[in-house]
Amino acid sequence: MAALEYRGSDSSKARPPRDPGGPQDPFHVHLVALERRGFAVIPEFISSSEVEELRFEMDVLKASGGFHRAGVGQGTDHTIEPGVRTDSICWIEQKNATPVQKKYINKLTDVRDRIREYFRLPLS
Repeated sequence: MAALEYRGSDSSKARPPRDPGGPQDPFHVHLVALERRGFAVIPEFISSSEVEELRFEMDVLKASGGFHRAGVGQGTDHTIEPGVRTDSICWIEQKNATPVQKKYINKLTDVRDRIREYFRLPLS
């Protein structure tokens, strides 16, 4: 299951949503929910077996030092603040991803692209 959140546009010149697939597209209901409620839940976005495969790979990455303490800020302002963030992170990049990770990345990319197109957003 995946949850999406949309906070709307602050721009007074925001263009209305556009949905080229329209109501016949099975994903349309999630875009409408995102627009109306500010979030959408996509049941079975990731199957149980995909979750298990990703979890196994993340456990291996964590055990091999692939995760790092999460910090706050960017670039030269990036610091580790244990009182603010206590989690660890691991960036997954398409060029170094395993087939399981690439499948996940592709699903997320598809959702991002559909949201971008529907709301006419310049997401990258």
